[in-house]
Amino acid sequence: MWLRPPIRIWRLVLFELWRLVLLTAGVLVTVLSFAGAVRLLAESKLGPIDSLWFMAYAIPPMLEYALPFAAGFGATLAYHRLAADNEVLACHASGISHRALLVPSVVSGLVLAGVLVVLSNVLIPKFLRSMEELVEQDATRLIVNSINRGEPVRLGDMLVYADMVRPLGPDEPAADGAPG
Repeated sequence: MWLRPPIRIWRLVLFELWRLVLLTAGVLVTVLSFAGAVRLLAESKLGPIDSLWFMAYAIPPMLEYALPFAAGFGATLAYHRLAADNEVLACHASGISHRALLVPSVVSGLVLAGVLVVLSNVLIPKFLRSMEELVEQDATRLIVNSINRGEPVRLGDMLVYADMVRPLGPDEPAADGAPG
């Protein structure tokens, strides 16, 4: 005897599952991106506007860590709610097996696995390069900020100490008299 698939219950479980996954992933990604940007902002390696750009660039790399956790957390809460509301018992009483109730999770897991493969092989390397360029784009500002704070500047194996710094324009002569 062939039974009709429980499309309606699958849609309800998928909606609840994805609502929780997206909410959890959004919160986690925001917190992780903010934590990465605040450290660089505190070290004066990024300005306030650059920190916002850094957070935007950090979203796809952070998804690699947040999505698996969010999926597990979302599935746990979605199925806990089904069990707490006795909907699992009602489905089982109406002839829907427990395996059939897991179909939305299996489909969601396969979709998320595909998303993570694309993220890790295509998108994340591009965004990591963009983050690196953002931090390294203004080396002058990094050196000036470090010296103004009284910290030495590390250049390879050397430490450069200075009391003050004055950035030179393209037409100003250097301190030793050589052209800028």
